[in-house]
Amino acid sequence: MGWAVANLTAGTVRFLYTDIEGSAVPWERDRAALQASILSHDALLAEVITARRGLLYKHVGDVVQAALDAASEALAAAVDSQLQLPAELWPEIGRFRRAKRCTPGRRYLMRLATITTSPA
Repeated sequence: MGWAVANLTAGTVRFLYTDIEGSAVPWERDRAALQASILSHDALLAEVITARRGLLYKHVGDVVQAALDAASEALAAAVDSQLQLPAELWPEIGRFRRAKRCTPGRRYLMRLATITTSPA
């Protein structure tokens, strides 16, 4: 693991936020059907964030929030996850075919944001 939780309160911190676009409706309709894809997503993000010396501090559904020490590491984690995640596909779920973006056989569309903050 990269740096300690104490680093979250000292100096400049870079945050990485991720979210799978359009996943809320399918996730709410049938959590079990998407579980394998979400578990794969979670494992990949945990690996990428840890490899970049980050701390994954919050996880809700398919939303991940992490803190990293350097802007270059936050950006690299975002790029790494985008390069690796497209290999993952949503499972075949017939009734979700009309979901706007999270449809069977389509690749993940993941939103990512990095934010830098420092003490006032």
